[in-house]
Amino acid sequence: MAIFRFIAKTFLSIIGYILIFLGYFIGLVAKLGGILLYVLATLFLIAALIFTFSNDFTTQNKLMMWAAAFAFSLLSMFISVLPGLMTGFGSYLVELL
Repeated sequence: MAIFRFIAKTFLSIIGYILIFLGYFIGLVAKLGGILLYVLATLFLIAALIFTFSNDFTTQNKLMMWAAAFAFSLLSMFISVLPGLMTGFGSYLVELL
């Protein structure tokens, strides 16, 4: 039983340290990518506002533009938060043991 506990602790701590390393390693790239996606989301939001008050486009095109703005906003938020989540979860796994 003790050997199983040792193997489980070792395995979980290795996974925890890998998650912490990955969180720090991709943190800068994810922050830059999140900023870029926030800029794209803002541009899509401005375009969606212009499309909404323009009569040249169909309702489907207007809804697709709003969906794109919403999707870019969610994606940028997720990418910006992902390294912190990975680091936090890795720290939790390491401290759990």
